[in-house]
Amino acid sequence: MSFLNLPDHHNEKQLENALVANITKMLGQFGTDFAFMGQQFRLELDDKEYFIDLLFYHRKLKSMIAIELKVNEFKPEYSQQLNWYLHLLDKTVKYPEDNPSIGILLCKTKSHITVEYALEIVNKPMGVAT
Repeated sequence: MSFLNLPDHHNEKQLENALVANITKMLGQFGTDFAFMGQQFRLELDDKEYFIDLLFYHRKLKSMIAIELKVNEFKPEYSQQLNWYLHLLDKTVKYPEDNPSIGILLCKTKSHITVEYALEIVNKPMGVAT
């Protein structure tokens, strides 16, 4: 995502804002089937709020795509957080005719073995990219 021209040391909010400001370029990177649903997409359960950094809908897959942005190395708890968000999406937002939601964690770096072990224990479809 070099088109964002962010400084080396940026925070998650700066990354998120840069992606949203360049949404047309970002969607071009993802392909033509993505539709933008929201930034800091709000979910609520039991009077508690949860926020997905970026939410898209993939027309061909008929699935929501939740993207969580992390500006440091992947940690296993990130996959648990995203798994929870995907579960909430599927229970509270997804239409019956839609397929299960998919998660993408964008991290600065990752250990392949840590990612492999962490994703073995989640029950929602997700991937980790750098």
